[in-house]
Amino acid sequence: MSPSSEAPAVHLPTSAFTTLSHRCAGLGEAGIEALREAGYRAGAEVLATLGDAPAEILSEEFWVRLGAAFTRAGLGSVAFEPVSPVLGSVQWLGSVEAAGSQSGGKVESCHFAAGLLAGVLSRTAGRTVDVIEVRCSGGSAQPCWFLFGSVETLRGLRPRLGEVRDSIERIPPETVGR
Repeated sequence: MSPSSEAPAVHLPTSAFTTLSHRCAGLGEAGIEALREAGYRAGAEVLATLGDAPAEILSEEFWVRLGAAFTRAGLGSVAFEPVSPVLGSVQWLGSVEAAGSQSGGKVESCHFAAGLLAGVLSRTAGRTVDVIEVRCSGGSAQPCWFLFGSVETLRGLRPRLGEVRDSIERIPPETVGR
């Protein structure tokens, strides 16, 4: 994209973003959907920083480049791990959206982040990729955990999220992102 055609960017202080995020989420489903949609749109901007053909980048290199883009943007760091042939996980360390969360890690709090990941992954895959947060760090030193896959795969998984959260709790923190 040439400098003259770039969309203007708005940079918010972390405190302003977390306040906006938590206030929107407090509005219920409409606020949560607005956060996810904004994140989805932001995903296009993040993806643009990876180059012209991100779908052609090998998986490992894609995640390295995406992690670097997140770090440059001040979004924290991400690590990918495959879960199964139809399901992947992302651990997001330093999510500003999780800062100040009172969830204690038990509920989804990072709606913008889930939307951003869905936007990046859907555009890269050329089809809809759904993303759900299964554990919020609540602003702690632990990462937020997201699962991604097809809409159908995650729809089938949602009733078992309690089991997924319990299994994540048993993963030693020092092994995350390896």
